[in-house]
Amino acid sequence: MPKIVPAPSSLPDSHDKLLTEKEAAPIIGLSVRTLQQRRYLALPPRFVRLPRTRSIRYRLSDLRSYVEQGVVDFD
Repeated sequence: MPKIVPAPSSLPDSHDKLLTEKEAAPIIGLSVRTLQQRRYLALPPRFVRLPRTRSIRYRLSDLRSYVEQGVVDFD
């Protein structure tokens, strides 16, 4: 029986690694509780709810984008 391998486009890139809220919070300098409150209020950063579970994950690329949105340029 052949081994089933996901298509390359469905494999996560290293920049799209899925992180738990405990892993994500220190990356963007927020507490886990603040991330939970922001989800409840539908505020960034974006998150992923895994299908058929209550698990929440954050893409590393979404966290980077969230931080970049706050960059102030003085030029």
